[in-house]
Amino acid sequence: MSAISRIKRIIVTLSGPNLKAAQLERLRAELEALPGVIGAFISAQTEMAHVVFDSERIKWAQIQKRLEEAGLEVGTLGLGGEHLDHLRARGA
Repeated sequence: MSAISRIKRIIVTLSGPNLKAAQLERLRAELEALPGVIGAFISAQTEMAHVVFDSERIKWAQIQKRLEEAGLEVGTLGLGGEHLDHLRARGA
């Protein structure tokens, strides 16, 4: 797999009581510290997260688990034109 095709961008909706700016900033920093996460943006105003990652170094399920451990409910929007169900089916 080429380096370019390994890079994925996921956009998800977030909900839950922990959608406070200070908590989300700390969570963003934690996500970006994970091996394979290239960048993350989390907004309390839009209730969305954008995460860019190397799919050979980290799986989406690991990122989603960290968001859920922070008390957030994660809704699926998509992955660069793919719906997340396809990503899950491939084990990414």
